[in-house]
Amino acid sequence: MKCPICNSRSTMIFLEREKVPIHQHILISQREAARGINCGKLKLRYCEDCTFIFNDCFDSSKLEYGDSYDNSQFHSSYFNTYVDSLVDYLIEKKNVRNCNIVEVGCGDGTFINKLIKKDKKNIGVGFDPSYKTNAIINNSRLSFIKEYYGPKFKNIRADVVISRHVIEHVPNPLEMLISMREALLNSQYARVFLETPCVEWILENKVVWDFFYEHCSYFSTASLQHALQTAGFAVDEIRHTFNGQYLWAEAHLNQKQIWNVDKPQGYTELVKSFSATEAQIVKCFSQKLENLRSKHKIAIWGAGAKGVTLANLVDPGCSLIDCFIDVNPHKQNLYVPGTGHPIISWKELQNKGITAAIIMNPNYRHEIECILQEAGFVVELIEFDVSKINVKS
Repeated sequence: MKCPICNSRSTMIFLEREKVPIHQHILISQREAARGINCGKLKLRYCEDCTFIFNDCFDSSKLEYGDSYDNSQFHSSYFNTYVDSLVDYLIEKKNVRNCNIVEVGCGDGTFINKLIKKDKKNIGVGFDPSYKTNAIINNSRLSFIKEYYGPKFKNIRADVVISRHVIEHVPNPLEMLISMREALLNSQYARVFLETPCVEWILENKVVWDFFYEHCSYFSTASLQHALQTAGFAVDEIRHTFNGQYLWAEAHLNQKQIWNVDKPQGYTELVKSFSATEAQIVKCFSQKLENLRSKHKIAIWGAGAKGVTLANLVDPGCSLIDCFIDVNPHKQNLYVPGTGHPIISWKELQNKGITAAIIMNPNYRHEIECILQEAGFVVELIEFDVSKINVKS
C-alpha cells in the first residue's frame, strides 16, 4: 500500500489490533451500550521513506462526531495553563495582534476565544462541522461556521490559520493541507500553526495505549515537514511541546515551490523495536495489575483515549480495574467505551474504597497530587513506566 504523504510503496505493517473501540471520547450512559460499542481494526503501516504512520483499515464512515462526543481537556488546570501559554506565545512572541484568525477544527471554540479575548483587535472565525454552541462564548468579534474549511471560503481573509489536534483524525492529511492552502488563495501572507501528537515520543517511550482508532494519522517531525512542504507550505519551525508529547509546526505559503527534505534516519529501528516488544509490554502491565489487585481497589485516572485504550487492552472484562476517575463532569456517571467501566468524580474515591490510581499521563501527576492532598485522600499513584520493565526486542 502506498503512503498517503509521499506515495512510497515502502510501507510495512508494524501493529495490528482487532476489535478496538471506534470512539474513545463518546459519552455513554448505559454499561451494556458501552460494552457493545462499534469496533474497528488497527492495522498501522509505517512508511520507510518519510516516516508517516497510518491505519490502512481506517473507515471514516464508522465515526460519529455528534453531540455525544466530548474530547474537552479544559477541565484540567494543568491543560488550561498549557493552552494559556500557547495563547501568550502567539500573542507576545508571534505578534498575533490585530489579525484575522481562522481555527480549523475549533471544537467548542475555547481556544480561538482565548486568542480573541487576549487582543481586542483580533477577529476570529472557527470552522468545525460538529461545532456545538458554547454558552460561555459571547464575543461579537468571533463567529463559527459548521463546515470543513476549504477553497469555498477563500474570500474569508486569514492572517493566521490554526489547527490543533485535527490532522491526526484525517485519513488523507495531505488533502486537508492542500485544501487549506487553496483556501488561502487571497491571503498570501497567512501564517499557519499546527499541533498534533508526536509519534516519536510514542515510539521512544513505547506508549502502547497511544495508538487507537480515532487517530488514523501519526506524524514525526520529518513526516510533518514533508506533508506541509508537499502541500505548498514553507516550514519555519517544528518543535516539541507538552513535554515532548506534541509537535508544534509553524509555516507560511511557499511562493517558490522549491523545497527539500533530508531522508530521516533512525525511525525504522524505533518502529521495529516497538513492534517486537508491544505484546510483552501489554502482558507485563496485565501482570502488574493482577498483583496490584491483590492489595488494592484500583482506578484509572483519566477517561480519555489513553485510559480507554489501556483498559481495553488489559482489562476488557472489568475484573482488575474498579473504575475510572475524570475531572470532566460531562464524563462522570457514564461508562468507558468498550469495557463498560464506570467513570466517577475524584470526590467519590473514598466512598468507592479506591486505594490505588494509575496515572495515564505523567504531565498531570502534580495536579492529581494537589487534588488528593487538598481533599485529604490517601491514594497510591502509579505510573506504568516501560523503562522500568524488562522487555526484549
